[in-house]
Amino acid sequence: MKSIMGKNREQLLRYSANTDQLFGVRRMVCDDGKARGTAVYEVRTGSGLCYDVLADNGLDIGALSYKGINISYLGKPGAVSPFSFVPLENEFNNIFSGGLLYTCGLLNTGEANYDQNQFMPEHGRYHSFPATEICAGFIEKDDAIVLSGKVTQGQLFGHNLEFRRKISSAVGQNSIVIEDVLYNNSPETAEYMLLYHCNFGYPFLDESLKLEFPECSKITAGNEHSTGKEIDLRSEFSGPVDGYEERVFFHDIEGKENSAKILAVNPAIKTGVSLEWTTDTLPHLIEWKSMRSTDYVLGLEPSTNHVIGRKRAREAGSLKSIPPFGKKNMCVKLEFFDL
Repeated sequence: MKSIMGKNREQLLRYSANTDQLFGVRRMVCDDGKARGTAVYEVRTGSGLCYDVLADNGLDIGALSYKGINISYLGKPGAVSPFSFVPLENEFNNIFSGGLLYTCGLLNTGEANYDQNQFMPEHGRYHSFPATEICAGFIEKDDAIVLSGKVTQGQLFGHNLEFRRKISSAVGQNSIVIEDVLYNNSPETAEYMLLYHCNFGYPFLDESLKLEFPECSKITAGNEHSTGKEIDLRSEFSGPVDGYEERVFFHDIEGKENSAKILAVNPAIKTGVSLEWTTDTLPHLIEWKSMRSTDYVLGLEPSTNHVIGRKRAREAGSLKSIPPFGKKNMCVKLEFFDL
């Protein structure tokens, strides 16, 4: 066991009859509101990192705090049961709960659209799928708290996708490693889109926050409000602004050794976050900047595509695919640290 508060496993056990008071994972079930009946796994690493894994929302990550400081953004609806999902064209804004990680896909990211005569809801259906085969606990050989499970998305006479997720946090440290494998369990080639919608909110996000980008091959505006000088201001933030129009930037990353990293640092609260991802399967970083009052959020989102919707991605020739019975591996890592 890695050192916690300067003590090894034997020393800790002398101080603590039950190490659950220091670190661990526990399963809880929400008993009221829009999330009634949904399961949540609360993870504590023993060194200041605490976060919720949403078992019934594809093992996404909800609220997250570091040493008592809130890092994540939580949307207006709050926690929402996956059974609230209705695949209507403009429904996403009514159910977007935010959280540290809101996975989008597996067939669509971006705007709602019709592709090959099939309706694709905004940002896909993934977050509305409960996970199965969930395992959670301390793994001694890894010295880490590990959660894993499976999400499936299939269609009669159509696609048959299996998504396996593993989330691990080393005890005594402040990092999260998300390792995903997407399987095509069919004899036909499968086209897919995937977006790791990582959301940061107040007080980690405020006027003092700065971003440090890796080298990029290209930066383009994702909407009409993100052109010109806004590109130069992409790493700077204001306080809340009434009526602010969201900015979206597409970063095409030149990864080194199949990896890229971005830093978000807030000197005012002496806290930083690094976000690292695999660039062979997630070649793009989407930056979503909303300084709007009550919708005050920063999204940093490794992605397979620009968030333009499946139809436009097909027309642009940028849809990703998996061969029959093949698979794709993705990895995203977040680390939280003091400045």
